[in-house]
Amino acid sequence: MRKTSKLIGLIFFILICQVTMAQIKIVTGKLTDSLGRGISGATIQEKKSRHATSTNKDGRFEISIGSNGVLLVSAVGYESEEYSTVGKEELSITLKLSTVGLKEVVVTALGLKREKRNLTYSTQEVKGDELIRSKESNIVNGLAGKVAGVQITSASGAPGSSSRIVIRGATSIYGENQALIVVDGVPINNDETGNLNAGPGSNRLVDIDPSIIETVNILKGAAATALYGSSGARGVVMITTKGGTTDKKPTVTFSSDFSMENPLLPKRQTKYSQGSRGVFFNGETHKTSVSWGALMDTLKINGAPAPRYSLTDIFFKTGITKNNTISVSGGGSSSSYFMSYSFLNQDGSVPKTNFKRHSFFTKYTNRVTKNFNTTFQLNYSNTGNDRMPEGYVLENPIWTVFAGPVSWNPFPYLNPDGTQRLYRYSRNNPFWVLDNIYNKSTVNRIIPVMTLNFTPLK
Repeated sequence: MRKTSKLIGLIFFILICQVTMAQIKIVTGKLTDSLGRGISGATIQEKKSRHATSTNKDGRFEISIGSNGVLLVSAVGYESEEYSTVGKEELSITLKLSTVGLKEVVVTALGLKREKRNLTYSTQEVKGDELIRSKESNIVNGLAGKVAGVQITSASGAPGSSSRIVIRGATSIYGENQALIVVDGVPINNDETGNLNAGPGSNRLVDIDPSIIETVNILKGAAATALYGSSGARGVVMITTKGGTTDKKPTVTFSSDFSMENPLLPKRQTKYSQGSRGVFFNGETHKTSVSWGALMDTLKINGAPAPRYSLTDIFFKTGITKNNTISVSGGGSSSSYFMSYSFLNQDGSVPKTNFKRHSFFTKYTNRVTKNFNTTFQLNYSNTGNDRMPEGYVLENPIWTVFAGPVSWNPFPYLNPDGTQRLYRYSRNNPFWVLDNIYNKSTVNRIIPVMTLNFTPLK
């Protein structure tokens, strides 16, 4: 009886081993990148067990797994993937490059990337998404408060106004102190367009659409001159634009922004009327530039309480900014593309001030051979700017808006003989300025870049 029980147990054990061996299989394969090159040192692991192996120098591997196992494939610098082995014993796996591992890599020049810890000068990076969230039409304004040691100065809050960027203070008492602007390795002009009598215009970096920017690297200190010559001594604003992704289907992205702005205005005295030493001046037959006349609470005109006129409320309005952007990106096994169009329309708080920008950007990258690739990109922008005169000039309407007395009605702004109607003997009626003084500019800008990159050695 005991011999029979042992025999039955032995047969049962052999059957269990045979079933277990039938559920285990050996899977071989090769791991390559998008160019067909083997990836060495990659990890191949069965998802539901601890069975794992690594690829050799040619990217080949061999692993024992269950008959219905799923492999988890991972490698440094590549996106992890899962592969089913059902009905397969030989696998050919291709991994896509990952950009996650490049977070601590800084672009310092065209085609040059360095790890932050290896740099001999200070640098700071700002992601393009942060610029978009700032809702600024000018890239320079979008950098304000995001980078240490960088001073951003805006000429005014008017649409299209210029901004100035200085890194770590002034370096010259008579020369240029602004940072050098570099887009995809190419220094570009950022001069201000304007004139002495009408006030400053725009700095030309406003022609660049913030939505096409991948990163902005601020290179600080004189050590940057090794890359850009003496101009780099002022610091460098290194802008890298977006590009497509290989082995990716076309992806269309659309975004739309809408915002409203109201100006921050100084307080004006509304206690006294126009006049001097408590005597009321009507601004018609008697004029003066001061407002120390009768108290408005006691002043009566033609037997009725004197009306009050708030010139700031009448003159300024709510500014509206609208921005619409559409882009498409993708790529094949050896090429990638990115195209973008945006339209920005900004109406200022000062009537009849406006900034419009049409921007078209395209970038195409192609890997011709294993060691040779090309990139062609084109940035075209059309900007139109309507501005009011600024600064210490008679045409500036702010003079009379802020200094106008609370007792004076600015309308109509013309006398019956066609001359200006104003409460004083100089300056201009601000509403006459809106209809008669123009400061317009139109800029068409094309920035083409063609890059040929040959790397004979690793």
